[in-house]
Amino acid sequence: MEVLFFLVPISLILAGGALVACIWAIKTGQFRDVVSPGEQLILEDKLLAAEESARIESSKGQSLGE
Repeated sequence: MEVLFFLVPISLILAGGALVACIWAIKTGQFRDVVSPGEQLILEDKLLAAEESARIESSKGQSLGE
């Protein structure tokens, strides 16, 4: 029973810290756009693949023309 006098304040402090962290994250815009970073990775990979294939095709054309 005496342990509750120790655990209850600690749990309230931890819950308060989590609440403050959540409010801070919302106010600073941490949750505004959760989709774009994932899409940027996919689009970046497609762009890099397209550039690589264009570079390969141009090098094939140059070696055939010589």
